[in-house]
Amino acid sequence: MNPKYTVSALVPAVNTSFKCLGSECPDNCCTGWRVPIDQTSYLAYKKSVHPELQPLFETRLHPEKTPTPQHYGTIELKKQDHACSFIEGGWCKIQKHLGEDALSDTCTVYPRITVQHGDLFQQGLTLSCPDAAHRILLQDEMTEFVQAPVATREHQIHRVNDPSPAAELATRDVRFFTLRILRQAHLPLWQRMAVLGFFCEEAALLQARSDFASFAGLMARYEEMLASESLPQTLAGIASYPQLHVQVFAGILVSKLLKATTPHQGAVLGELADGIAGLTPSAAPQVFQAGMLEKYVAGTRNLERALAGKPHFMTNFLVNQMFNEAFPFNEPRIFESYIRLVSRFGSLRMLLALRCSDEKKLPTPQQLADLAQVYARLFEHDPLFQDAINQALQTAGFESMKYIAGVLRD
Repeated sequence: MNPKYTVSALVPAVNTSFKCLGSECPDNCCTGWRVPIDQTSYLAYKKSVHPELQPLFETRLHPEKTPTPQHYGTIELKKQDHACSFIEGGWCKIQKHLGEDALSDTCTVYPRITVQHGDLFQQGLTLSCPDAAHRILLQDEMTEFVQAPVATREHQIHRVNDPSPAAELATRDVRFFTLRILRQAHLPLWQRMAVLGFFCEEAALLQARSDFASFAGLMARYEEMLASESLPQTLAGIASYPQLHVQVFAGILVSKLLKATTPHQGAVLGELADGIAGLTPSAAPQVFQAGMLEKYVAGTRNLERALAGKPHFMTNFLVNQMFNEAFPFNEPRIFESYIRLVSRFGSLRMLLALRCSDEKKLPTPQQLADLAQVYARLFEHDPLFQDAINQALQTAGFESMKYIAGVLRD
């Protein structure tokens, strides 16, 4: 039907042993999400005469109002638990009776994300999968990448398109240089993010002129900057603006905390809600902002303590995001890619800080990984969330590193 094929790809070493937990997964991907079905799978399902599956295909598989090849239909969820109609005991009936090749594109590849940049393939994992979140966030450091055979499907490959072969080489170098910036362990993470932002701001000017040849000189200059002994002192002069952080992220995040669709999500968000009881966007704006600011400031101090045993937690989050999205070429303009990364980083850090606002009830790194996984599931897969964050950033005047660096500082 839609057979997978194997390619050699660059993958984080920690991902090579990933295996779906199936019925043991605490937040099964077949529950709580509408399941998009590609055209090839949809038409094959409707023709199926399998005695157990045919009645379900006829009654639970519906066409999209405006179908596309990749979103041709959808599977109706069960009302009682919001699970896919083809799930039984945590396992898929379609795979059981028709085989893995009969699964839709989405069901086959999740939680894997495959990117092709020229002749380079790479594959990562999204943190909305519980096992992937723990595997990535709780490791010592996400710095080892290996070549490994990976399976994918043609329509599930995200391609980076460059205007010329020369530009392809330059943009690939930029991609891996940005990851190198994040690995400068002698700098606090917020300073690495600030340097990354200044680099992206300058790279965006070269991109606007299609001056890809000048990327090499820009990277060389920043390489020298990273080696400078005076850099930490220079960056230390950046002021902190936690009130802007609250202004941008708090209301959008809290407004969605009550939308858990699985018991696991409810339990994780319930622990977070307990720490911010009484603070909702419906409260008086001054009360809400002041209360959230107090808890956020306290939480940022406690977050480092909570993650003392896993100091690479947030760096791993960023590296995973950048690797999966072919940063900084996942948006039309480089600096837009950086803003997108800042919004993911800032919103997650706010949730983690709020979870740590009570120093007497600090969560474990495993509990914070659970919160990051639920965050990824509820927010990162929702395009409306990114739109809301972008609008909030624009309203707050986030058009240059002058303001963004102050929000990054913890």
